[in-house]
Amino acid sequence: MPAEPCREPWNKGKIVGQKAPFKLKDVWVIRGRLQLAHRERELALVNLGIVPAKFRSCIMIRLNSSICVALSVCFFAGSPGIHAAEIAKYDDGPFAGKGRPYSESARVGDLLFLTGQTGEDKDGNLVAGGIKAEAEQIMLNIKAALARRGLATEHVVKCTVFLADITEWAAFNEVYKRHFSQPYPARSALGASGLVDKARVEMECIAGYPR
Repeated sequence: MPAEPCREPWNKGKIVGQKAPFKLKDVWVIRGRLQLAHRERELALVNLGIVPAKFRSCIMIRLNSSICVALSVCFFAGSPGIHAAEIAKYDDGPFAGKGRPYSESARVGDLLFLTGQTGEDKDGNLVAGGIKAEAEQIMLNIKAALARRGLATEHVVKCTVFLADITEWAAFNEVYKRHFSQPYPARSALGASGLVDKARVEMECIAGYPR
C-alpha cells in the first residue's frame, strides 16, 4: 500500500473544551490494521498518516501492537475528520476555589467522572461515628455533586469503593443499599491503607447522561 502524505506535518494536541476527535471504533480499526508482521508495523505508521512518508526510513524502532495502538490513539486524537465529545472539568461544590489540586467532576461525552469522596462535611471535617456515619456523608456528597451536574444516583453506572478495613464491607453495604436501588451500578471494592484524613472509606463514581 503506498504511503499517503500527512494532512499536517504533525498532529497537534487539543486543549480542554475543544473537540477531541476520535471514536472508539476507530481505535479497533487501527488495532486490526496494526496486527501485521514486524516489518509491516513500520509501514503502517506511515500509511495511517501518523508520520510523514519522508520519515519512513527513520522508523527503526520495533513496536509491539499494544504500543502501536496507544500511539495511534494519541496521534489520532488531533487528526481532522474523526469526532468525539468535548472534555469539561468542574471545580465547584463546597471546596471550589480552595486550592485543592483536582476537580470535583469531569465530563467526557456522555460520561461524568466524580472525584473520590470521603466522609467530609461541607467544612472539610471528617464526620465522627465510624464507617456507617462516613458512608452516609459520602452518599450525601455524591448526590450533591451529581445534582450540580443535573444527574442523580440512578444515573451512576460504576462505583469504586476503598475500605481502610475490608471487614467493614458489610456495614458499608447497609448504607449503600439505602441510597442505590436495583438494578445496582457496576462496582469494585478493595482494601486500601492510608486513606486521606484517616477515613474509613472512600468512593468514586462514573455516571452517564441519558440520551
